[in-house]
Amino acid sequence: IWDELLKFHHQWYSSNVMKLVVYSNLDIQNLCEIVTSKFSEIENKNVILKNFKTEFPYDSTNLGF
Repeated sequence: IWDELLKFHHQWYSSNVMKLVVYSNLDIQNLCEIVTSKFSEIENKNVILKNFKTEFPYDSTNLGF
């Protein structure tokens, strides 16, 4: 299972498909420094996600009918 998890991470863990929300009582300067130091190293792999509104993740062979 670890191999599959690492494979998933290497393929899909990309900054271009992530969002970040930060809630804090710190001033904006300190908050920017903390967030930048923690998250700026996440690689942008230019992942393109499928559009599940037009492209279904499963077909009849996967749904059991």
